[in-house]
Amino acid sequence: MAKVFDNTSRFLMGFDTTSWARFLGFATDKAELCNADLSTVASQADAILLLGEHRDSAAHVEIQSSYSRDMDIRIVLYYALGSKALGLPLQSFLILLRPEADNPAITGIVKHVHAGSGSTILEFHYTVIRVWEFKAEELIEAGLGILPLAFIAEIDPEKLPDLVKRAEERLATIADPGTIGEFWTSIDILMGLKYDRPFVDGLLKGVRGMKESVTYQGIFEDGKLIGKAEGKAEGKAEGKAEGKAEALLKLGTKLFGAPSAKTKAALALIRTDEALDDLIFQCVTVSSWEQLLG
Repeated sequence: MAKVFDNTSRFLMGFDTTSWARFLGFATDKAELCNADLSTVASQADAILLLGEHRDSAAHVEIQSSYSRDMDIRIVLYYALGSKALGLPLQSFLILLRPEADNPAITGIVKHVHAGSGSTILEFHYTVIRVWEFKAEELIEAGLGILPLAFIAEIDPEKLPDLVKRAEERLATIADPGTIGEFWTSIDILMGLKYDRPFVDGLLKGVRGMKESVTYQGIFEDGKLIGKAEGKAEGKAEGKAEGKAEALLKLGTKLFGAPSAKTKAALALIRTDEALDDLIFQCVTVSSWEQLLG
C-alpha cells in the first residue's frame, strides 16, 4: 500500500513537529509542518519542516520502508521543488524505517560525472537516518511525536511489554482518547514492519484508546484492512472492494462531515483495493474531502 508508513509519520510530525526537528539534529524550539504541494510534477515530498521563529530555514524529509532504486534522484528533485516553492535552501533527510529499506547505494551523496571529461555535473548531499540503529530507550524518552519509532528501534523483544507500559504512561498526558488511539495505531502500523501480526496483536491488546482511533476503526483487525461491512468482504474481490468503499465513506464522514453529491460520485468511481486502501490511510493526513480526492 503506497504511502502507508509515510502518512503515519506525517500524523506524528504534525502532532509534535519540534521533536522531529530535534530528532533530525536541529536545536530549535519552534518548528511547523509545511504541507508544501509539489504536485506540479505529479509528486509530493513526504514532509517539509519550517524551522525557527522566523521560518527562515527548512528541512525536507523522505521516509522509506522499502528500498527504491530512484530514491537518490527523487530526493534531489524534491529538494529543488521545495526550495523553489519556499524560496529557502533546504536540508534533506532520508529516514529508513527498517533494514529492508537500506542498500549499499544509499550513501547520502548523489554524484553525477560526465562520461567523457570526468568532470562533476552534480553533487548533492543528504543525511541518512536508520531508525533501527537507535536504542528504543532513547526514543521512548524523546518527544511524543518520536515515541512510536521506539518500537522499531533496537530492543530485545522480551522488553517490549515494558516499552508498552512506558508508552502508556507518556501518552496518558494526552487528554483526547482519539488522539491516544491514533498514536497506538501508528505504533501498530510501524511494528508491522518488524514483527508478525499475531505478536503485535498480542502485545498491544487492550491498550487504552486504540478503538477510539478513527484510523483503527477504518483499518486494522487481524492484520487486514477492513470496515464495518466485514461480511461483504468475504470471498469475492468485488465484495472486498465494496466493504472498503463503505469503510472509507464512514471514516471520511466522521472526519470531514457528510460528503456532497459530487464527492459521492467521485467515490463511486474508486473501486480498486489498492486505491481504497491508500485513501483510508490518507484520511489522517488531510482535513477535507476535497484534499483527500484532490
